[in-house]
Amino acid sequence: MMEAYLVKSGLSLAMLYVIYLLITYNESNHQLNRFLGLAFVLFSAGWVFIPINELFMNYEPNETFNVLIKGAHDLQTNFPAAQSGETMPIYLIIYWIGVVFFALRSLTGAVALLYQYLKSAKYHRWGFTVVALNKDVSPFTFFNILFIGNQPLSDEKRDVMLVHEQIHRDQFHSLDTLILEALTIVFWFNPFIWLFRRGIKAEHEYQADAEVLKRGINKLDYQRLLFEAKTGVSIQLGNYLSNKTSLSKRFNQMTDKKINIRMSYTRVGVSLIIMATMLFVSACTEMSNQVDVQAEYEEGISAMYQSISNNIRYPKSARNENSVGQLYVSFTVNDKGEIEDIIPEKTDGYMLSEVVVVGYPPEGQAISTVQKPAETSEELKAEAIRTLELLGNFTPAQKDGKAVSSVLVLPIKFKLVD
Repeated sequence: MMEAYLVKSGLSLAMLYVIYLLITYNESNHQLNRFLGLAFVLFSAGWVFIPINELFMNYEPNETFNVLIKGAHDLQTNFPAAQSGETMPIYLIIYWIGVVFFALRSLTGAVALLYQYLKSAKYHRWGFTVVALNKDVSPFTFFNILFIGNQPLSDEKRDVMLVHEQIHRDQFHSLDTLILEALTIVFWFNPFIWLFRRGIKAEHEYQADAEVLKRGINKLDYQRLLFEAKTGVSIQLGNYLSNKTSLSKRFNQMTDKKINIRMSYTRVGVSLIIMATMLFVSACTEMSNQVDVQAEYEEGISAMYQSISNNIRYPKSARNENSVGQLYVSFTVNDKGEIEDIIPEKTDGYMLSEVVVVGYPPEGQAISTVQKPAETSEELKAEAIRTLELLGNFTPAQKDGKAVSSVLVLPIKFKLVD
């Protein structure tokens, strides 16, 4: 569920940010710091989707139960649509409002950038597509596009600016910006995504500053240029020279620190071990959550499938739309043996044998003449839920001799035949 994903990913972001601060403390390898930050952010966003259960357990049943829905086109025309009786929680409403807000914010920035690109004069120079803006804006790059303002630049300042922006371009810092922008939309409520975002963008600046000074540019002159650029107008998704990274921090980073290669490799190794440990602990937690005795239908497994066969119908509207497909319907059997929380399209749980529901197309319509089959419709999902609601009680699962709740998943395949 969405809530579980956001909680797990959010906790991962919090823990890994603390580790990120410890690992990168006093580390002058800014490229390494950048990649570690991105690795931690992407890991937090994606590790939940790694199928850890499948590495240790196999729930695939060998049996398939076929349910042939016999009858004409008027079968179960108006079945009662199953309703959960619940509305979306207020916190989810607030979350989606935030997602829409920050998505529109990013879209507005992208549109503003595109507008400036389309309406401004363009030419090719210095290896860039240069966009000359008719406003006082600090130079910045977006991939290979260099935006420059209308303020005059001396040859010295221009050369420094070009070196700085070439570093951002060659290191694909704009790609980092897009990744962070997308993840910020998803995790906008989590302060640690903003901290990661700020830290990684700061590493972009430290890296560019270090490369500029390696080219023999005077440190004091460069710092003066940065201070002057700080007063420029900033545009969303761009502006490196005038971004929000503290100038004092950037100045402090402009020291002759030598990169300790051995220590850098050690930090990478520690990071990999940490992420592997998180996956291992998650796998162990999942395994510890497995019950000793799985929940069973009180009247026996055969009776359960017979009940499903007696009650499930192929909705007329779904047959009219040629809707077919397979649903993975999960449901919780609580510690009293009662069914609750029936959710279509969820595979996290103990997998039961597949049920195949075979129906006929509408009268006078052959399968060979209908259009490409549509994917599972809401009517099929509602019918699956309705059928499971008609099942009786189960014998609850057992864990350490006590009745516990467990989740079962029933695959239901709907298909039409002539």
